[in-house]
Amino acid sequence: MGWGFEMKKTIKWITIALATMMMSIGAVNALKFTIDGDLTDWGITPTEIETGLNCNPNATVCTGDVWKPEYVGMASPRWVVEDDVDPQYAITNPESYDFGPHFAGYGANFWIYKEPKVNGRIQPSPHNGLLYGTWGDDFDVEAIYVDEDADYLYVAAVVSAPPDGYQNLGWPRGAAGDLALDVRTDIPGGFGGYDFGVRLGTWDGDGGAVQFGIYRTDEDRDWHEAVDYDSNSPVVVDTANATLVGNAIGAYINASEKWGIWEYVRNLKDSTYDKKPIYIVELAIPKTKIGLTNGTFIVDRYFKVHLSEVGCGNDAGNVSIPEFVTLIAPIGLIIGVVSAIHYRRGAK
Repeated sequence: MGWGFEMKKTIKWITIALATMMMSIGAVNALKFTIDGDLTDWGITPTEIETGLNCNPNATVCTGDVWKPEYVGMASPRWVVEDDVDPQYAITNPESYDFGPHFAGYGANFWIYKEPKVNGRIQPSPHNGLLYGTWGDDFDVEAIYVDEDADYLYVAAVVSAPPDGYQNLGWPRGAAGDLALDVRTDIPGGFGGYDFGVRLGTWDGDGGAVQFGIYRTDEDRDWHEAVDYDSNSPVVVDTANATLVGNAIGAYINASEKWGIWEYVRNLKDSTYDKKPIYIVELAIPKTKIGLTNGTFIVDRYFKVHLSEVGCGNDAGNVSIPEFVTLIAPIGLIIGVVSAIHYRRGAK
């Protein structure tokens, strides 16, 4: 057999070893979701999103089933839906422009979510359809989903504002909101502990911003405060102060243009329905870029995700596991807790 046979044998084993190594690398770095704005791989189709946005919240057909995520290997994502004005205000505030489904969920489980007022005002603002028509819907955060694997934190959001915002309102008041993250208790963070921010919008009022850039935001000055509703701060990363530490894989898609998803919002001024565009944000955020080591899981332990729709702060959505839970309960009891807490700072 000789030297030639031994060489072929050696090359064969080297090839097998390299192939195995490459497969292992691919397995580690493979994303759970395709980051393209299509939430079908979350188990939520474009048709279901449009159905969820346009159903009567008091009808039996309008349940959380169309909003709940469902996919193979689902790791109990946490989510919240807060379309239009909360139906809890239907009796006291019938002048509200429209009412929509409100749910919070953990995996496939969900329950009614009561959206509190912010600064004493119903969200989204302005809610009064008799005075402002459907303008309030332009600032509506419709839904947020949070999931993870060993290497990435995944966030998906259904929103009303375009990536370039509403520039007629000025900077940062009209800028599309950025994603605020609190994932570490050992970093003070700005505006209540938000350690990192992910730039979502394309309008760059501060200069040098990178869309889907991940910024370290240790201090309040690293964020812009909400112009109209300060309790919904933070709103937009101040890239002139915050430090760029990496990049997320991201998409900010006009779902109306791509899949024909529209929201039809009643206009109390003329008893018609206004056709509103919908946008979908989807992110894969590397854990190593937000101060976590690969293999660290936080969705069942401690995290806060905050998204203010626009810099004015007229509406915001939050999904979180608050820090006090980790302080008063043993870790063994925390894992598997079925809860999704949606709160607003300064809510009344």
